[in-house]
Amino acid sequence: MAGLATTTLNPTYTAEEIRHQLIDSGAVLLFTIEALAPLATEAIEGTAVTDVIFLDKAEGSQSLVGMYATPSNQVAVDVDDQQLADHRRGGA
Repeated sequence: MAGLATTTLNPTYTAEEIRHQLIDSGAVLLFTIEALAPLATEAIEGTAVTDVIFLDKAEGSQSLVGMYATPSNQVAVDVDDQQLADHRRGGA
C-alpha cells in the first residue's frame, strides 16, 4: 500500500554482504534492532539508506515505538465483532 519494496537480511551477514544487498535492492530505510546497531551503521555506508529505524529502544535513536505514539485527538471507532469478521473475509 505504501508503494515500497522490502528485502530481508540475514543477521549473520557481514556488513559488506548487507551493504551489497542494500545497494542491490535500492533500499533507503533500514529496520533493525539495537543489538545490531554497530553492524547496521557500518553496512549503510555508501548506500542510499538515509534512516535506520530500531524495532526496540536504542538510546539516542529513532524508535518504531516512538514513531507511532497514539495521537491525543484519536477518535474511537465503533465496530462490532460481526463487522470485523466480515472485513477480515474481504466483505464490506
